[in-house]
Amino acid sequence: CVVTAAHCTDGDSEFYPNFNVRLGSSFSRTGGLLVKPVRIHQHHKYDGSTVDYDFSILELEDYDETVLPFELTFAKLPSGDDLADGTLLTVSGWGNTKNPNEDNSVLRAVQVPKVSKDVCEKAYGGFGVITDRMLCAGFGVITDRMLCAGYPQGGKDSCQGDTGGPL
Repeated sequence: CVVTAAHCTDGDSEFYPNFNVRLGSSFSRTGGLLVKPVRIHQHHKYDGSTVDYDFSILELEDYDETVLPFELTFAKLPSGDDLADGTLLTVSGWGNTKNPNEDNSVLRAVQVPKVSKDVCEKAYGGFGVITDRMLCAGFGVITDRMLCAGYPQGGKDSCQGDTGGPL
């Protein structure tokens, strides 16, 4: 199974048979193993207007593990209040950078500090305005199920194309 953002799986189900999950590669278009999702389990409380409960689980088709030339590792997810403010978190993806001509085929990563809900709400101003100053998991409404991370001065962040990826 793979965890991703529900807003990445929301919409036309005819699209789903046409995409694959690439396992074991840090390249967006080559390497590793392509595996099809057989089911998408979107959180039943997902709300597209607030992006609350924004996660889905992709159940992958069975594949013969003998064809994997690499070992898969599993992420340990924190529970409750395991993450103190200021804890450095790694966000990664193949998304855009400030330079639109930069090659995005190689996986990039950056570390950003976790910030409190209060800091996040102040950065958003409560008006739902997205700025490049904070990486937050919502669009103006910060719920108890969301986590915020980023630098107040900006400069290091995720961007378009990173959505649904790991933090």
